[in-house]
Amino acid sequence: MAWTEIIDNRQKTRSAEGSTGTRTFQEDSAGTATLPNIGEPFDADNPRLLCITEVTKYTPTHDADEGGVNRRRLTFQYSTKRDGSGTAADAASGGDGVPIEELPRSCDAGAEFTNAGSYQDANFVTTNPDGSPGSVINAVDADRLLRITKISIPIGKAFSSFDDIMARNEAYTGKVNNAPLFGAARGKILFLGIQADETTDPDGNKAWVGTCKYEYRNPGWNYLLNTKEANPQFRLVQPPLYEEAAIENAMGARIRTGGA
Repeated sequence: MAWTEIIDNRQKTRSAEGSTGTRTFQEDSAGTATLPNIGEPFDADNPRLLCITEVTKYTPTHDADEGGVNRRRLTFQYSTKRDGSGTAADAASGGDGVPIEELPRSCDAGAEFTNAGSYQDANFVTTNPDGSPGSVINAVDADRLLRITKISIPIGKAFSSFDDIMARNEAYTGKVNNAPLFGAARGKILFLGIQADETTDPDGNKAWVGTCKYEYRNPGWNYLLNTKEANPQFRLVQPPLYEEAAIENAMGARIRTGGA
């Protein structure tokens, strides 16, 4: 029997508890599609989203050339497991095999300003409404403000147990990234801890679903403002204020090295 996939029915859903997906195929004498097998991935871009169930349904067709016969329609259901288990290689790096890109994320960006002293007897030029230079304001004192950019990055994640959450909090809370993370340079991401609640699914399975809280700061977390300079700037200090660590492992997730 030949099959055709109904592309409009292909679906993928992502949440903290895990990803799910469906693919649907229908009998078609001219079809060329290959049916998935249990345990096979959703597609090349989602190798962890595996086929777990096959559902058969008979759907009447009203095509003139088919004579109104019933044709089988197969729906394949996919799921990924996020309970802290994973391959030996993932475990060795502290991960559970789930790429960070597959975890639900959000961000909240903002900025604050710190006073780095004042300009003494400074000269400023005003600007006219048409954009042209205006008059000169001579010999005034003004605050010297330096901007600090901050971005909160909460990431949803399910955990296997309360002990698992406590262990991750103990290992990584209050530490900064020791390598580039989320597109940010080393030392600019601080792990603030995990907030989680115990949940129970319809089958009675319990899991801890929560949020890993990260915060980006530019300049980095180990920079302090040196107000003793004539032109105060943020400078990297030693010893560091925050210890460096592989804080992405607080999620039990790995960074994808290829693919979308």
